[in-house]
Amino acid sequence: MKTHTLKVKILPEVKEIAILAGEKLLSYSKRINKLKITSKDAEGMVSEADIQTEKLIERKLKKLFPEASFLGEESAFLNIKDKKKAYREFQKVEWSWIVDPLDGTHNFLSGLDYYGVCIALAHFGKPVLGVVFRPGTNELYYAVKDGGAYKENIAKNSRKKLFILNNTKKLRDSMVVTGFSLEKGIENPGEFKALQRIMREVRGLRRFGSAALDMCLVSEGTFDCYWEKGLSPWDVAASGIICEEARVYVTDYDGEVFHPFQKSIFCSRKPLYKKIIKLI
Repeated sequence: MKTHTLKVKILPEVKEIAILAGEKLLSYSKRINKLKITSKDAEGMVSEADIQTEKLIERKLKKLFPEASFLGEESAFLNIKDKKKAYREFQKVEWSWIVDPLDGTHNFLSGLDYYGVCIALAHFGKPVLGVVFRPGTNELYYAVKDGGAYKENIAKNSRKKLFILNNTKKLRDSMVVTGFSLEKGIENPGEFKALQRIMREVRGLRRFGSAALDMCLVSEGTFDCYWEKGLSPWDVAASGIICEEARVYVTDYDGEVFHPFQKSIFCSRKPLYKKIIKLI
């Protein structure tokens, strides 16, 4: 089966799996205080909800597409400490799912509904399908390579295409979003200096705690830019292709074209892309 045919054919089922996983998270959210919670070295908390939801997604995806491998946050088959080496190995895999069952675990465990389910399908290392579902608001973002990016509200049965060629705002009128975590074990004063430089130039800056949702909001024009260092492939794979298909520039800080194993990520539309990345 050709790549384009495959990704279009299975998209409806992937969307349903993301929604099902979101419903499972919502059920867990009703008993947050009773969840079993542990910590991962330099990565923060992981809960029973993360683990069990990933198991559900993996089971469903393997049934849907048995030939594809599975790269999930809680069960990664690659050691990604050396991202360049990991990406070279990942590029040898024809098909692979890249999954974050709960992006925004800290928000989830605090009762804040800014978290999402992320599912991407990669072909020889490059995402060709991405789905991000926000259970708390019933918002579903998705894209396939060369097929456009869309947002649905499943409760309202509404859909819109995410496509903005250029950003017409001036830098001083822009709203940007970023992320950083002191739990990753890496002190990076350069990130905070960049933060200060950008804050002086823009209208507003936010830090919400879910890379995937932040990027989806850039894809629909709510935010004008997003950047962060030290993320993992499952944090950005699905939202990365959604941004690309919405005509958002997605690169690392050095301008290298997006792939899920980069050490940094930066996304914005032109002409703000060039203006803001210089500040970083």
